[in-house]
Amino acid sequence: MTTQLAWLLYRGVPRLVPLARLKHYSRYFKGIAVRLDRARTNPSGDRSKEARFAPYWARYRAALAEKNAGKRPAAAVLAEFRWMLEEYR
Repeated sequence: MTTQLAWLLYRGVPRLVPLARLKHYSRYFKGIAVRLDRARTNPSGDRSKEARFAPYWARYRAALAEKNAGKRPAAAVLAEFRWMLEEYR
């Protein structure tokens, strides 16, 4: 969850993240709070859910590295995938 917060709250967020997306942040923060509570009451369930999410996040990070190296995918497609991952979380 610390990592998720770091990806949501980085320097320049108000300037770099579109307002339409910023409007969803309160829901993302509520989701983090719910997951923290569930992690305390059911740690194995939390780990299981994180394990299902991890491959998608790894794919995003790999695609981001490719983009930064000047390869595909397009920035808009990558950004959309990133926000879809936040919704899936």
